Amino acid sequence: MKLELAKTLPRHWRLIIIIASVLLGPLVATTGLGVSPEQSLRSIRDSWRNRPVDGQLQIIEIDPKSIRALSRWPWPRGAHARLVDRLNSAGVRQIGFDVDFSSPSIEAQDKQFARSIARSRATVFLPTLRQSLDSTGTGVADSVPLPAFAKNALTASVNVTADDDGVMRQMALGQDTAGKPRPSLAAQLAGRSGNSDMTFPIDYGIDLVSIPRHSFIDVIEGRVPAKVLAGKDVIVGATAIELGDRYPVPRFGVVPGVYVQAMATETLRRGIPTTLSFWVAVILILPALIGVVYLQTTIRIVSLVAFSATSIFLLALASESWWSLTASIIPALVVLMFGAIATVAANRLRRTFKASLHDSATGLPNTRAWLRADKAASAAIVLTLPKYDAIVSLLGETDVALFIKRLLERLAPALDDATVYRINDRSIGWELGECDFSQLTQKMASLDRQLLHPIEFTGHQLDVQTGIGVAVIDARGKSAAITGALGAAGYAAQRGLKWHLNDGENRDADERELTLLGELDVALAQEEIFVVYQPKLALESDTIVSAEALVRWNHPTRGILSPGMFVEAAENNGRIIELTLYVLNVVLRDLVVLANSAIHISAAVNISAKLLGDSDFLGRALTMIEASGVPPSQLIFEITESAAILAPADALTSIARLRDKGVAISLDDYGTGQSSLAYLKKFQVDELKIDASFVRNVHCDGKDRILVRSTIELAHEMGIKVVGEGVEDIDCLEMLRTLKCDIVQGYLISQPLIAHRLRDFVLEHQDTYKIAV
Repeated sequence: MKLELAKTLPRHWRLIIIIASVLLGPLVATTGLGVSPEQSLRSIRDSWRNRPVDGQLQIIEIDPKSIRALSRWPWPRGAHARLVDRLNSAGVRQIGFDVDFSSPSIEAQDKQFARSIARSRATVFLPTLRQSLDSTGTGVADSVPLPAFAKNALTASVNVTADDDGVMRQMALGQDTAGKPRPSLAAQLAGRSGNSDMTFPIDYGIDLVSIPRHSFIDVIEGRVPAKVLAGKDVIVGATAIELGDRYPVPRFGVVPGVYVQAMATETLRRGIPTTLSFWVAVILILPALIGVVYLQTTIRIVSLVAFSATSIFLLALASESWWSLTASIIPALVVLMFGAIATVAANRLRRTFKASLHDSATGLPNTRAWLRADKAASAAIVLTLPKYDAIVSLLGETDVALFIKRLLERLAPALDDATVYRINDRSIGWELGECDFSQLTQKMASLDRQLLHPIEFTGHQLDVQTGIGVAVIDARGKSAAITGALGAAGYAAQRGLKWHLNDGENRDADERELTLLGELDVALAQEEIFVVYQPKLALESDTIVSAEALVRWNHPTRGILSPGMFVEAAENNGRIIELTLYVLNVVLRDLVVLANSAIHISAAVNISAKLLGDSDFLGRALTMIEASGVPPSQLIFEITESAAILAPADALTSIARLRDKGVAISLDDYGTGQSSLAYLKKFQVDELKIDASFVRNVHCDGKDRILVRSTIELAHEMGIKVVGEGVEDIDCLEMLRTLKCDIVQGYLISQPLIAHRLRDFVLEHQDTYKIAV
């Protein structure tokens, strides 16, 4: 999936990322997605600033101490009168009340308060308030001071408005109450004006603790020195918890309303804060975004993003501290982060695609790179190493990659500076320019000369065997030519030819094989590969004692495929391990099911002799057997004689290890090899399967009968059981019984059966098997 995305990455992908990133700015700003993180960042900046005030504004608290001293609440208005008088005598400049005076109380007390306001030299501000009558907000009531009080005082709105989360972050410069626009208390005390519908953010970077506070009772009883209050502005309001009037605010938690009014006043004393458009931060971050999309490495991208994000944060901090400018920076940070993430993803896709064009071990371009190359060529040449597994066994995976580079150095004089591609582990290829057949023959002769002498590598003199294939690049394209050359190289290697020209006759078969190999992994994952079992009859007891597991492929379009159509191809192209382990897993699972039906027969699994020298395969197979709970004695690994002859040297060690674990080894197709007796002794097998070509006519062909008899006698002398396969008629079976053959299999006994039919078959013949004639 990554590779396909990389291939379709637009040419101007950087510009696309920039545009898409910038468009995210208004999306985040207008949908509210960035509100919560924006508030968190602003709280952090407020904490960092923690600006102390100059003490010009002071708070007179109606605190618990004052309420206890004056005994009850609401207080008689005479207490407020005494406060106004005391503050005037101290020489305060302005007095702002955050206390409701909209209802009459004791007449004498109200007159006393009105007289105190009238003679006050300090400007007195009395509160107005608009509040909802119910939770729906459909009705409102306006509270304004009594006319006797308002006659000699100014009015100011003390309304506060919470954000959607209930937190007080901003305040209006004014509000209409009782049909009149009234400045807010903060605006009155700070001497600011503005439209009643205009709001400003409260500066919570103010150090709340630095605002001077005095108890109401201490002021009216003269315990606060006059010089402390002289020339100051004061706000009077409730701070006692029992009086309510508390609000959640950023940074400080829940605080009395008078504190909110004081911080709003301190905010306006520096000037009305200006809220800039989020586009300001987006535009400022744009150079960083452009820089990010042109960087190649993730570490540099992360570094630039971190530097830019920190810079925009600090710029916002400085703007709020020095110029009372605020702006949302989250949209800008989202723009930058999205651009960075998209760039990292695009760079990774590009690197993935680039890596997909090269072999990771040698660094050579691979088949995909070959197909993308647009250089004109007449033919594809493929060189394969048929003994590649032996080279790996000798040198190890790491040194093999270096060995291939050494091989290319040896071949260089004959390559004419052609680009060499690594097609698979054992094969390399290159293109041939325009030439006729005679020139092709000369080039192949030149290659052969370069390979006449061994290659010295890490102290070894390696006599390199190769198979070279050539295919013309015609109308069918380069891919078909590479496939054809690969098949021709295999053909040359198998027959000991120096090179072979693919003339097109076997090209269709090669392409079918390559296609099937490409589908094999999917087939394994989707369990299209299945196993059938051919029962094996013990002649002495006439009972079914074993079954050979035979693999089949239920292809979605080609139907049931026999093993001959894909097993050998899988073996030759490095796919045999997973296929074999898949079959082994199915067999183990079926043996468990059979055991649940009290059927304890053995099962034979065909194993490529090459796998016996593969420690990874052997380890995984033994682990799988142990995990299944199936006794190893119920398993037989069958190796064909022809494959055994070509098996790597350490296969003997693997066979010994398997036999020690209890797994039996069977030598299949006995009689078709070239060194039967020697390899029979060498491999220490438990079972010998005489090839069907000798068994089928044993009852009517004297030579076959002699070969079979001698083989059985030799095997029995060595303690080896003998299986005759390919039994198709009763006379053949009876002859094998006469010759003392141990076990037979073939269509006379049964055709291959799926697992549950094998169970039924064994249960049906569990006493004595009778041949249906």
